[in-house]
Amino acid sequence: MCIRDSFRGAPFWSWNDDLKDRELRRQVRGMRASGLGGFFMHSRTGLITPYLSEEWMDRMRAVIDESRRIGMNAWLYDEDRWPSGFAGGMVPSKGPEYGLKRVECEEVQPTGMDELKLDEDTIGIFTFTKDGDGIRDVENAVGGTIKDVEGKAVLVFRKKLDGKSDWYNGYGYVDLMNPKVVDAFIDSTHEAYKAEFQREFGRTLSGIFTDEPNFSQWGETASVPWTERLPTFFEERNGYDILGSLPSLFYDYGEYMRVRRDFWSAVTDLFIESFSKRIYDWCDANKLEFTGHYLCEDSLTAQTRYIGAAMPHYEYMHVPGIDHLGRNIDDLITVKQVSSAAHQLGKERVLCETYGCTGWNMSFDDQKWIGDWQLCLGVNLLNQHLALYSLRGCRKRDFPPSINYQQPWWPHHRLVSDYFARLSYILTRGKFAADILVIHPIQ
Repeated sequence: MCIRDSFRGAPFWSWNDDLKDRELRRQVRGMRASGLGGFFMHSRTGLITPYLSEEWMDRMRAVIDESRRIGMNAWLYDEDRWPSGFAGGMVPSKGPEYGLKRVECEEVQPTGMDELKLDEDTIGIFTFTKDGDGIRDVENAVGGTIKDVEGKAVLVFRKKLDGKSDWYNGYGYVDLMNPKVVDAFIDSTHEAYKAEFQREFGRTLSGIFTDEPNFSQWGETASVPWTERLPTFFEERNGYDILGSLPSLFYDYGEYMRVRRDFWSAVTDLFIESFSKRIYDWCDANKLEFTGHYLCEDSLTAQTRYIGAAMPHYEYMHVPGIDHLGRNIDDLITVKQVSSAAHQLGKERVLCETYGCTGWNMSFDDQKWIGDWQLCLGVNLLNQHLALYSLRGCRKRDFPPSINYQQPWWPHHRLVSDYFARLSYILTRGKFAADILVIHPIQ
């Protein structure tokens, strides 16, 4: 039986040093000999060659040439490390408008306040009375005076911009619920690759991976995700003003269940429209398969907080995917969410980023029992984490193992590669049948 290379594993190939054409080409040939079908060219910690520079494009050009010559599938990766969206700092460098925002809730006493008014960052002020663990007598206090709030406490709702971080090259993360921000990301990354390699799109270059995009980061106090377009979008779809209902997002007050349902539904749809669908449409028009995974798909609480809901995003991925790290088979919901969406939407392939954080002593046996579990539940494209270009210095600590030439078992890895290639092929030939319908409780 002839097994197409697209059914073979495609690891993250960590570009993490001063990249050289000769060494890159050698490693491509080594992955081919080990039975892998492709790789994702992934900027990682330790990279010296400037990301998205002319030199970066030259190195990529050599890899694409070698891949074409020997019949490997090369995949793009859309970020300098992760999470996707900041383009190595180019997007947030455009100004605060592009930065990720949240609204924080703070209880304050009105002592010393002459007037309660909104400013650029304050979007809501309410007075309230404590009632055990809850609140009552909540009133909008904008424009009030200290006399009006005597005997009461005050809720202040302020917008906060994500703080600067070395991880984002001196900036904060970005607002992926804002179409303007996502367009800037596409222009800086996807269009840059198109300008250099469009002729290989859909040929040697199979697609592009997005890694852990999200709309939320934790603040020091209670917070919810925010974007400037949200109040208008929310009122148009729900018929009431979210700014007047801010206390219900943080306290069990009023119609808080309806307000929270409407709020998280709105931010989820904004994220899908602004990011997922936008990237999918660009890839579809340019003959690239959009794949990857979103942040915190693992539990209902986590996905609500960071991405709204995982499954609606999979409609806008050619190859929907997940992340499964560690030496365990615990995350049942993660795999079933993505495979169920793929079955419902008629998507043939399901990707899993796997084996990261399993340690340097991961064996072929470990690869098999973890991989078998994933394929049994619907995965049929293994994205092994990680094939390190270099182990120099701190690079060896980048969430091992490395599934590459540094391993003593590397000359024998084709045994594992062939096994999963055959299994992946078989599991894409049949038609999924289910006797029981389970309704997902995210809403």
